[in-house]
Amino acid sequence: MKIVKSSFIKTFLTAVGSLSLVIALVCPVPSAFASTATKLVVTTSAATAASGAAFGTQPVITVEDASSATVTGVGGTVSVRVNLGGQLVGTTTAAINSATGIATFSGLGLSGTAGTSYQLTFSVGGLTSATQNITPTIGVATSLAITTYGVPAGGTQPATLSPQPVITFKDSGNNTVTSNSSSVVTASAAGGASVAGTTTATASSGVATFSGLKATTSSNTTGYTLTFTSGSLSATQNFYRGSGGTSAQAPAGITSGALSGTATVGNSLSVATPTLTTAGRPVTEDYYQWSRAGTPITGAISNSYALTASDLGSVISVVTTARNASGSVASSAVSSAAVTSAPD
Repeated sequence: MKIVKSSFIKTFLTAVGSLSLVIALVCPVPSAFASTATKLVVTTSAATAASGAAFGTQPVITVEDASSATVTGVGGTVSVRVNLGGQLVGTTTAAINSATGIATFSGLGLSGTAGTSYQLTFSVGGLTSATQNITPTIGVATSLAITTYGVPAGGTQPATLSPQPVITFKDSGNNTVTSNSSSVVTASAAGGASVAGTTTATASSGVATFSGLKATTSSNTTGYTLTFTSGSLSATQNFYRGSGGTSAQAPAGITSGALSGTATVGNSLSVATPTLTTAGRPVTEDYYQWSRAGTPITGAISNSYALTASDLGSVISVVTTARNASGSVASSAVSSAAVTSAPD
C-alpha cells in the first residue's frame, strides 16, 4: 500500500478551493433561484382623509416576492385608482426607489362622500396590485349651493322673497360642511334689481337660511340675478317678478325635458329645458328637484346631478318646476335606470 504524502494532499485541496472560487465567479447562481418580484404590498396605509385634502398619512408601497421579501433593483412607477366614483386629488403616481424597492406617495388625497368606504388600488405593470380601503370625512368648504331658491312675491316693492333662500356650504365631495356655524352669507342683486330687508344670513351646521330678504325690480320683462357670497365663495340664481304691484300670470302647461347621461356612479345625469305649452308667461329660472328612490336629495336642484356612492342601486328621478311670482307648474318625473357602480 502506497502512502500519499501530506504535502500532496495539501496542494490538492488548495487547488480544489481555487477552482471552486473560479466556478462561483464565472457561473453565478441561475436566475431561477434569485428573488423575483411578484406583487405590490401596502406597507403604510393612507390615513386621515378629509375630502378634497391630501391624506395626513401618505401611502407607502413595497415590491415583494412570493415569500413576501422586499425586492430591490426594480424600477417603475406605481399608479393609483379609486372606485365608486371617488375623485383622486394631488399626485397620483409614485416612483419605485430601485435601491429599496419602495414607492412613497406625496400629496395624494381623495374627494368623495363622507362616510363611504372607497377602495384604493395601487398598480404597476407585471405585478399583482395592492389595495386598501379608506373612508373620507367632511372637508373644508369649496362652494356654495343654493338649496332653496328665493322668489319675490307679487305686490308692493320691495317684495319679500317667498320662499326665502337657503344656502349650503359644500366641500369638494358635495358634503355639507356641518362644522361651519359662523360664516356669513351676503345677498346682492343685479340686472336692474336691488335687495332690501335682511341681506345677510349666518351659517348653522353648514346651512345659511335667510329671513326677511326682499328684492326690488324695475320691469316685468327682465331677468334678474341674486348672488350669494361668503368670502371667496359665491352662487347665483336668476329670478323674475312682475312690477308695479302686479304679478305676471302663473306659468301653465309643462313637459319635462329628456333625461341624458349614464346611470353609473361618478357620471352625471342631465335634464333638458322643459317645454311650456302656455306661451307669454315669463318664469323664474326653471327649478329642478332630483330624488333618490322617490326621496328628494337635499341641494340637488340644478339641471344636472352628479351620481355618488349613495345612489348605487337606486333609481334617480327629476321633476322640473317653472314658476314666477304668481305661481308655478311642475312636470311629471322622469327617471333613470337603477344606478350601477363604475368599473374598477
